[in-house]
Amino acid sequence: MNDALMATAYQTARENYKAAESATFKLLDSTFAAEQFDTIHQASQRGMRLHVAAMELAQKVWARTISYEKAEEILRNQFTEFPDSTRQKALSDSYTDTR
Repeated sequence: MNDALMATAYQTARENYKAAESATFKLLDSTFAAEQFDTIHQASQRGMRLHVAAMELAQKVWARTISYEKAEEILRNQFTEFPDSTRQKALSDSYTDTR
């Protein structure tokens, strides 16, 4: 592949990810103004990481290298602070998006 294309693809993805992190934090900060900065920052970061992890696991499920149940278990073990319903939604949404 074209090196310039791949370098630009990475840089664009990184910039968009950082913008999404910032937007997530700002939304949480305005919605939960009574919460402390550190709490909002951690929730923002963990939410982004849950999304990325769910996307990666959904790809593995589609590739049939792991089962859907195994993916659920991995998310349950890695993201204990999230309610079951949120982890399940993250995997379900990512699974649908991966199709």
